[in-house]
Amino acid sequence: ATTIHTILPITLSNLTHLFLCITIQSEDIEFLNAHRWEELIVKLLPELEKFYLHYHEGVDSESEFSVYPGGPNQFISSFWIEHKWIFEVEIITKSIYYSVRPYKKRWFDYKNNKLFDSVELSKSSQLIIKNTNTDEQLRLNILRVLNVVQIYHLEISETVSSDLLMILLNLLPQLNTLNLYFLSLKESKMSHLDKSSIKSSIKDSYKITKLYLKK
Repeated sequence: ATTIHTILPITLSNLTHLFLCITIQSEDIEFLNAHRWEELIVKLLPELEKFYLHYHEGVDSESEFSVYPGGPNQFISSFWIEHKWIFEVEIITKSIYYSVRPYKKRWFDYKNNKLFDSVELSKSSQLIIKNTNTDEQLRLNILRVLNVVQIYHLEISETVSSDLLMILLNLLPQLNTLNLYFLSLKESKMSHLDKSSIKSSIKDSYKITKLYLKK
């Protein structure tokens, strides 16, 4: 039989650093409930300076995602911005990795030699794509991510085709920056109709102000 131990609540009002590592067998999207984390920190850890949260979601094309509680963009509220704790997502093969961490500068985070202000920090959420499986799986994963947070910065750490890039730009109309490892300009496999439709959609919502192409 499993033994359950009860830990009595304690107050750690002067704690400034907390490292909490939780490994679970079953996935629970409730770990990304920003409102509950905010309530815990405000009540028990008011002097906390650094906060890291990592959540891994395995992806199976035949399974359904758990419903994300509380609605999207929870980690860009005033509480998280004031603490300068930012939200990032990585898609690696079939998995999605969500993380919250203290802000530190990235390649696009300078404006007139000054760090971004609170307005820009509210648009700091970044998506990094590595070792993609299929274009369709990636599309579904991004739709899943958009249920959790709006993406303003995109980094693709692998070769991407022009067809796939158009699909991604269409899915992420709020992008401010784009970082590409290598853009392949091979002949398109899209139909002319599909390509025209996507191009039109991108043109109407194109907001990218910074582009970095490594190769």
